[in-house]
Amino acid sequence: MSSGALLASGSLAQLRLQANLSAVFNLQGSDLNFPDFIEPEKIHTNSSAGLYHLAVAMDKKMELIKHLASQTGLKNMDISLPTLEDIYTHIIKNQTVNEAI
Repeated sequence: MSSGALLASGSLAQLRLQANLSAVFNLQGSDLNFPDFIEPEKIHTNSSAGLYHLAVAMDKKMELIKHLASQTGLKNMDISLPTLEDIYTHIIKNQTVNEAI
C-alpha cells in the first residue's frame, strides 16, 4: 500500500509475474544450446570454465528448464527467483518514479 492505495496483490508466483522481474540461471556444462527466445547477447559465458549466466522472463522459465534438462552436456543448474523483498523494492521504486513524474 502507498498512500492508502493497494499496489500489488496475489501469491508470490503471481507477484513475480506482475513485477516482470527475471529468473536468473547460472549453468555449468559443455556444448549447451539455447532456445530461440534467448538472445545470444544476453548469455554471459566463461567458455574455459563451462559457465553460463543469463536472465529470462518468468513466463519463459519452465520452457528453458525443459529445454536444458534434455541436454547431456548440462552438469549443474542454479536458478535464482525474485524474492518478496526484490518484488517489494521494485514496486516501491516504480511507484516513487511514477509519483515524481
